Amino acid sequence: MSGEQGRRRGLRAERRFIKAFRGHPKGMPPWFKGVRHATKEEDAQGIDAWAELDIGDIPIQIKSTERSLRNNYEKYKAASIVVLIIFRNFSNAQIVNKTANFMERERSKRLRDSLSERPVSS
Repeated sequence: MSGEQGRRRGLRAERRFIKAFRGHPKGMPPWFKGVRHATKEEDAQGIDAWAELDIGDIPIQIKSTERSLRNNYEKYKAASIVVLIIFRNFSNAQIVNKTANFMERERSKRLRDSLSERPVSS
């Protein structure tokens, strides 16, 4: 696949991701407020979208293949960017469910991290 084909596939995955969340899908947890596109400046930093949660927004990088994830995983992990693979055959419901599962884990991790950073009072 050429670089241009891969870029187009990635853009389609990003559009499908945002579209899956139109109208705030049913069954989302109350702490999940929605998603939004990243700005051009954020995109240049490797962020495609944001999950808006009660504890703050979490950056997301959307990939369309496992190969593209493997090639960049460490970079995104170091920047605390959640990476989601949105396969071509995923339905909107699968995209929403996968995102909710990833965000639940990430939210729990960030809540634990914030608690462990608090000073202990005597």
